[in-house]
Amino acid sequence: MSVKDISSGGSGAGGGDDGANDWKNYSTFRKDGLGEPVFVHAYSYMDRCFVEGLNKAESKLGREPQHILDLACGAGDGCLKFILEKYPKCENKIDAIDIDAGQIKRGIDQFGNDRVNWICSDAMSYDFNEKKYDLITAVWLHNFLHTEEQQQLMACRINSLLSENGVVVFLIPSATYRTPNSGWEMDYRRKEISGWYSIWKQHDKRFSRCIFSVGKTEDDGSYKGTEWKPMTCWDPLYFATQFYSDFIDVSFVDTKRVYCQSYIHDPIISMGLCEPWFEVLVGRRN
Repeated sequence: MSVKDISSGGSGAGGGDDGANDWKNYSTFRKDGLGEPVFVHAYSYMDRCFVEGLNKAESKLGREPQHILDLACGAGDGCLKFILEKYPKCENKIDAIDIDAGQIKRGIDQFGNDRVNWICSDAMSYDFNEKKYDLITAVWLHNFLHTEEQQQLMACRINSLLSENGVVVFLIPSATYRTPNSGWEMDYRRKEISGWYSIWKQHDKRFSRCIFSVGKTEDDGSYKGTEWKPMTCWDPLYFATQFYSDFIDVSFVDTKRVYCQSYIHDPIISMGLCEPWFEVLVGRRN
C-alpha cells in the first residue's frame, strides 16, 4: 500500500527549504493517523500544549490580541484553527501567510475568508505595510530553516513585525526528539511517535539534521511514502537564546504537566509516548 501526497505540519515561510512546503492532506493525516490511533491521540496532546501556549501568551500580553499573524500557516490545521476558536471576537482579520498556493486554497476551503486574510507569499519579502502584531505564531516553521543565517533573518523579520508588547508562540521539535538514544542510529529509518519516518544524517550540540517522510513499512520490509524532505531540528535552548532572547523574554510550556493533567490515563497515547517530540516556546517583547 503506497501513501501519496501526505505530510505533516505547516509549510515554509521563506528563507528555508521550499521543497518542504508540500504539506498535503495534513487534515486527513491528523484525523486518521494512517490508520494508527496512537498518532491521532498524540496530535491531540500536541494541540492541547499549543493551546496552553496561547493561554500563556495572552497572560503575558495582559489582554486578548487584536492583531494576529500566523507564519507558515499551511491550510490552518496546525495553528490557525485554534486561534479562530480561542478569539471568536477578534476585531481584525487574522493574517495567515504561506508560500504554498495549494495550502492557501485548502485553508480557504476549510475556514473561509470572513475572519482570515489569506496571503500567498514569502513572509521574508512580503510588504506588511509597517503593520505590527500583538501575537505572532509559527508551527513547524523553524525546523525548515537550516542555517544560523536563515534563523537570524527570520528572527529579525519577526522582531520587525512584533508590536511593542507583542507575544509569540512557536512550536518546534524537542531536544528529546533530536538527541541520540537507544533507538537512534545514523542513516537508520526510524518511525517517530509523530507519525513520520526519519533518517538522521548529522548531529551536534546545536542541531540535528535528518530527512523525513510519511508512509508505511510493508510486510516485506519495503517502505512506501512521500518524498524524503530535509529537516533541521535545533536544540530548543540554543534556538531560544541564540536567536530570540535579545528581544523576547522566552519561556516554555510545561508539556509534561499537560500530559499528566490530561493524558496520563489515555491507554492509547501511553503505549507509544515516552517524551514529547515538540516544545512550545512562548515569549513577550522585553
